[in-house]
Amino acid sequence: MKDTIVVMCCPSVGRIFTQRAIGAVKESDLSRADLIVMDNNHDERFHYPGVVGDMLRLAAQSGKNLILVEDDTEINDYHWIDRLYEVSQRLEADIVGCVHTYENGLINHEGVWIDDDLTIWTHTDTMTDPQEVIDNAVYVPGLCGAVMLIKNCASYCSDRSLQSLGVDTNYKRYHHDVDICLQAWQRGSRVACALDLKVIHHLMYYKYRDPSYVERYNEDSAYFARKWSSYIPELTEIPQLRRYGKGLCKDTRWSDFFHRAMRLKTFNKESAVDMFNRIVSGCINERYVAESYFQLFLLEADIQHLENCLVSNPCHWLARQHLEELHIKRPSFVNKCNHPIICRKCHLLTQYK
Repeated sequence: MKDTIVVMCCPSVGRIFTQRAIGAVKESDLSRADLIVMDNNHDERFHYPGVVGDMLRLAAQSGKNLILVEDDTEINDYHWIDRLYEVSQRLEADIVGCVHTYENGLINHEGVWIDDDLTIWTHTDTMTDPQEVIDNAVYVPGLCGAVMLIKNCASYCSDRSLQSLGVDTNYKRYHHDVDICLQAWQRGSRVACALDLKVIHHLMYYKYRDPSYVERYNEDSAYFARKWSSYIPELTEIPQLRRYGKGLCKDTRWSDFFHRAMRLKTFNKESAVDMFNRIVSGCINERYVAESYFQLFLLEADIQHLENCLVSNPCHWLARQHLEELHIKRPSFVNKCNHPIICRKCHLLTQYK
């Protein structure tokens, strides 16, 4: 028996972005899930938070869990649903999301956090203490609803009427997803992000198509701030979220760490090697991982570093060139692309390495 409902809403199923999103879900493992696609035909009265509330009630009534997927998202991992459930079970989280990348493979965010001034930010490139990573997943204050598993849907509804308590329909379009996550934390549940599950999210696509985007976003931001202002100090006192207490913008990012290692390699080889090794073992950005492997090759002359570099980024032409000069047979997955970063095709290749 299927235990999951996957819901995707869209203005039109005829759009290219939507067709790609639907096709990607259909080509994944849906053995435990039913897919519902809702075409609102560009209805100006369409209210997404309200629909999410309806779907939450439907899931609760049928005893199933809910997965939200937005139509500007492409999922390229066949077992993505199972991975969300694995993280949910391992971290005991009711709500689970994943890492979102741009089409070129670069990460656009891996979670949502709320600063002390109550502004909402998607965070990326954040160095996480290895002790806080559990089975390639971490706890986060909030998630983007572009891909979001919500378990125990009935617990978000009253016993009699099954009226949703988890979706605040006062939001016009935005922040209802983060709102649900904060409700989960407030009631003693947890929210997590799978760092090894990546989807292509055409972030801000609607921003350039919807002239009302800025006005709606600002109104929803103001409502969110009024609603949660008293709770945010408590949120960052939760043991799993204490690293957010001072704001992630004040923490070291992988980009800063990488550039510092690049400077150190010219006069402190041992420290640089240690830093590059930390990047390849803990960073989820393939661009920095690939380049760190290449730098390790330059510092240690180990050919395995070149091969690892091309696993992380098949487009790293300098690594490929060195292998050719050493007359080493290239791995079969390495293409002949000369782009300096991971293009969409190569990004998909690395999903199945």
